[in-house]
Amino acid sequence: MWRQLCRSSVRLLRFSWPTRSLGSSGAKDSRLASVQLQNKDVAMRWNNDRVTFLPYIFLRDNCQEPESFDQAAKQRVFNPAFVIDLNIKAKHVDMSKDGMQLCVTWPDGHRSRYSSVWLMEHSQGLPPETPKLPVEKRYWKRDHSVARFNFKEIINDDNDTPLSEFLLQMESHGLVLVDNVGTESNQIKQFCNRIAYPKPCVQGRDVTQVHTKLDDVSPYLNMEMPLCTSLPFYNYTPGVQALHCIQQLSGKVRFCDGFRIAEEIRETNPSFFQLLTQYPVHYVDSGNDFMDYDIESWHVPIGLNSSCTVEEIHFNNQARGSQYVSSLSSRLQEWYEAYYTFSSLTVSPQFLVELCLEPGQMVVFDNLRVLHGMPQGCLEMAYLDWDEMRSRARVIMG
Repeated sequence: MWRQLCRSSVRLLRFSWPTRSLGSSGAKDSRLASVQLQNKDVAMRWNNDRVTFLPYIFLRDNCQEPESFDQAAKQRVFNPAFVIDLNIKAKHVDMSKDGMQLCVTWPDGHRSRYSSVWLMEHSQGLPPETPKLPVEKRYWKRDHSVARFNFKEIINDDNDTPLSEFLLQMESHGLVLVDNVGTESNQIKQFCNRIAYPKPCVQGRDVTQVHTKLDDVSPYLNMEMPLCTSLPFYNYTPGVQALHCIQQLSGKVRFCDGFRIAEEIRETNPSFFQLLTQYPVHYVDSGNDFMDYDIESWHVPIGLNSSCTVEEIHFNNQARGSQYVSSLSSRLQEWYEAYYTFSSLTVSPQFLVELCLEPGQMVVFDNLRVLHGMPQGCLEMAYLDWDEMRSRARVIMG
């Protein structure tokens, strides 16, 4: 049931992410029909009559031979600036009879071989914002059904399929519920170690146990407070947060999709969207959890990539400092209106998803996208980074 839900709600991207193998039709189209040396590049005609070009400097720079490239590390083992003439030209080029390999001979006698699949993948480059994993981002609102996974299946080293599906679900939706974790301490550490390792922070070296009581000065106890992302006062904010319920909580855990809220503001009030994407907010925190610290950073509440797609959310009213950038001076009133709009939407019923997190369950969410609010109770908490999450997914998927 869990896997079926995951497969139905995650839409794989078949063509926009570089693949390492092609199907039968793709393999046929990736056969070279002919090649020709030109002034600055190699012209390649494919079986489907498509013609592509690759410059000599690019081909020599990306030589795949062992003396030039470490296939295990996927890294160069030479400095092209010291080895390659910018105006280098191929001396000779050969194509295998089956059209599946190209061999280029260079003026110094060095020979570089390239598979036709590699040549096709590199003949046109990738879009500026190619997905980091082959899965589409899916935004959600209150009617979202959160995907569920089994803890024991995820941590099973003998079967990577549940972990792979979990990682893709996190990439697409950013919110996952994990059952059968148990109530023993440090289960969350075992989970993190299955993927990579817990990210240390000022709250703890790996796993932090959080107790909230009625007399705690905690933003999570006031249900009217806006939801938030965690640790925005870090320059490199942890990308993923996991919360393991140890004892019964006093209420429901609340979540909202920050990406969906950002798009709502973009559609309904572009000027507010511009303010929240242009002016960074000062975030601060100080204390002495397991170490003394005084930490601060600046982040725009809504972070965009080069294609103006929402890529990160940094929103935490409690950690927001009083400093502001000088260029905002004349627009402070308007900025507050934009900020209030975002803040109010985080607690709007149309965007809220509420979960009854039971002892022995764990919720994992994208800390650069999903805002959360916690009731009273005892939880264990850990962070991961998206670099390691995506690395694990790529290793599993080959």
